[in-house]
Amino acid sequence: MLLVLVQCFAMRLKTKDLQHACAQVVEQVQGYASEKILRTALAIRLREQGYICHEEVVLPVVSNGYFVGHNRIDILVHRTHGATGKAYYVAAIELKTLRESLHCRERAHEVEQQTRGYMRCLRSVFANSRVFHVYTVNFRRAEPDVEVLALEEKRPIKT
Repeated sequence: MLLVLVQCFAMRLKTKDLQHACAQVVEQVQGYASEKILRTALAIRLREQGYICHEEVVLPVVSNGYFVGHNRIDILVHRTHGATGKAYYVAAIELKTLRESLHCRERAHEVEQQTRGYMRCLRSVFANSRVFHVYTVNFRRAEPDVEVLALEEKRPIKT
C-alpha cells in the first residue's frame, strides 16, 4: 500500500516541471507554433517524462442535475491508483497564446473564472480523486516566455 502511494505522489505534475517542459517545447518547435501545435508538442514532452496525458478531453458540465454543456480540456494529466485503477491525481492544462500577461487587468478575472470552472468540473467528473490541479499556461507571443498559473485542491483520505 505504501509503495502505491509513493508512486502516486511521485508522478504528480509540479509547476516547475511543467514550466521546464513548456520551455523545452518553445525551444524545440520549429516554425510558427499555433496553440494546437504547442498542445501536441507539450503532450508528447509530458508523455516522454512518464505522465499519462490525453488531449482535447471533453468533460460534461452539469447544473442542478442537468447536462448543460461541456468543457474541453486542452491536456488532461492523471495518475491512477495501482490497486483500484481509478484516477488518484488529475490535472487539467489550459493553453493560451496571448500577447499580454495572464496577470494583466483585462485577463486576470477571465483566467481565474475559467480555472475555477475547470476545477469544479474535475471535482464532479473525477469524484473519487483526491488531488486536483488546474494549470493555465500562456505561451506569450510578445516574448519567448511561458507563464504558468496553478490552482490546487486536495481532499482528505477517506478511511
